[in-house]
Amino acid sequence: MGSQIHGKILGIDAGGTFTDLVLLSEKELSVEDFVKVPTDKENMADTIKNGLKQLLKNFASNDIRSISLATTFATNALVENKIRETALILIGYDVERVSAARRNGVFPTERIIAVSGGHDMKGNEKAALDIETLVPWLKENIPHAESVAVSAFFSVRNPSHELRVRELICSMFNGKYVTCGHELSSDLDAMLRAVTASLNANLIPIIMDLFESVEKVFRNEGIVAPISVVKSDGTLVGLDWAKLHPIESILSGPAASAVGASHLVCAGKFGKPSWVVDIGGTTTDVIYLDANGAPAQRTEGATIGSHKTLIKTIDIYTFGLGGDSRIYGRGRNDRITIGPRRVCPLCRCFMKSYVGGVETIDDLRFADEPLIVFPSNDGAFCDDFERVIAKKLEGGPMAAQELLTGERLFSVGLKRLESMEERGLISFGGFTPTDMLHVLGKLKKWNISAACSGAETLAKGEDLLSFSEDVYKTIIHHIAYNVLCKSFERSGREISSDSGAGNLISDSLYNDKSRGPQIRFELDGILIGAGAPSWAFIKDTAAVLGCEFSLPEFSEVTGAVGAAAGTFLLNYTVWINPIGGGRFRAHLPFDIEDFEDVEKAVFYTLEVMIPWLRERSLKAGAMVPHIEYERNDEIISTGGNSVHIWTELVFKVCEENAAVSNV
Repeated sequence: MGSQIHGKILGIDAGGTFTDLVLLSEKELSVEDFVKVPTDKENMADTIKNGLKQLLKNFASNDIRSISLATTFATNALVENKIRETALILIGYDVERVSAARRNGVFPTERIIAVSGGHDMKGNEKAALDIETLVPWLKENIPHAESVAVSAFFSVRNPSHELRVRELICSMFNGKYVTCGHELSSDLDAMLRAVTASLNANLIPIIMDLFESVEKVFRNEGIVAPISVVKSDGTLVGLDWAKLHPIESILSGPAASAVGASHLVCAGKFGKPSWVVDIGGTTTDVIYLDANGAPAQRTEGATIGSHKTLIKTIDIYTFGLGGDSRIYGRGRNDRITIGPRRVCPLCRCFMKSYVGGVETIDDLRFADEPLIVFPSNDGAFCDDFERVIAKKLEGGPMAAQELLTGERLFSVGLKRLESMEERGLISFGGFTPTDMLHVLGKLKKWNISAACSGAETLAKGEDLLSFSEDVYKTIIHHIAYNVLCKSFERSGREISSDSGAGNLISDSLYNDKSRGPQIRFELDGILIGAGAPSWAFIKDTAAVLGCEFSLPEFSEVTGAVGAAAGTFLLNYTVWINPIGGGRFRAHLPFDIEDFEDVEKAVFYTLEVMIPWLRERSLKAGAMVPHIEYERNDEIISTGGNSVHIWTELVFKVCEENAAVSNV
């Protein structure tokens, strides 16, 4: 491979443990090369720089024609509450509902004002916009906020009050970032729209810093190429758009993985649905693909942390099982307990390249579990117990059993250590599925003897291979059970883990003949393995589920492949409703217009929306936008007369080369 081959797309999947970079050929969209580099969460720019440096050993920088980035940065910032100071302006909301929502922590900011204004469902002004009350509040609060969210009641039917407030803020405070609720969602839930707008405003300064640092990396390497970001529905938008709409990139990583897996196996050619099983270090994501290979979308908006939003995402089912999941040993029903907590695999802890690693596992004394505690510099200690632990760890990593010597109750001390680990004060090493694969000889990448010693501690006299085989069997059971749960959920029949049906399914998957009758399964689709550990589990999981499987080449970097292979797509809906007297109102994204009949309203809407969508899509990153639309009318007959309920115009904008029909 050399720099004489031109026309590459660079796909990047910035994950929590590793960041993957993939080069796809611009013409065939085939993988030319890839690298995986450890993620430095505090410096994503350096992480990408390191990966890029490795890739450019085989390619010239001018080979790269475009760049696409998938990242969970926005999701992590919200979950970890790493947000900036913002303000929220609510227009026309019920004051009592706002007060109750504030008390319950619904809004991600305390700097909130509710003023009169807003519209009704038909887009008529409900009350005049109270500028007199708003202006003094703006002068006092906006200088202390990095960005502002504005949400008006029924702004999706008439955005004029939101637009007026944004103009006012921009005239008073030059350069302040303002998010309007109607720009993020056309759904009618006013409270969720306010939360969504506020979360987006929270993220803008953070994402600006990240994306601008990433841009700098490419500039310094002499790479002049457009940069796109994967949205939570798996499609792409331009970097400038993503900077101002960062909330649209939540679940960007899993969405890219679904697109990448579909692309690598050509899932649209299966002639049947498929299921992407993306196994990571901490969690496994299950994503349903339809017969065309497209990932299913959630009908509800995504929930991030404790906040519900109106942002549409892929329909993803996540459970706590990955290559680095902590294995505790045998528990209830003599079955092995795995996860959901994550630890560093023992086989990696005892490698010289591991920061803070220890020389030999024989130097550590374990009891029930081979748990190693590593020091960390993050956070502040809150009591004498934590300070004593930190002092003991100054000499290097220690076994949890040894570290808690002198504690009256080991179980209580262990819970205290787990609390410290959650807060980043310490980190754990322990026995994981990755270690199990080393014991069974399926993987020989790191320290095999350390993995075997960990298994010996947990096995408690049981044969190591027998114990590790049972760990493997348990992992297959967990994956298969959760795929089935998602399958049943899609058909409207949720399965509870503590129900009779749930227990029967679980026992049958585990092949536990001692617990009663067995049933066999036939999953409605093909399993597609994704993620670095998937090679080890996808075949046997498919066998248990009675279905076919596909493990594509480059399955370990499906997210980066999906980022590079993704396409631009923008959807927008305009409603036309009767307002009485035989007149119809078009609810446009920038205004409302009334007409004598529905056909005139439709004609005008198409006349103004097509250029508006073309301009919007160019700003959002489309190169050559192609616009399609679909018209839906709801008309009912009553008393021999036809009553027009509504007309919906659904617009779809894609790249010209991805278009399937013309407007």
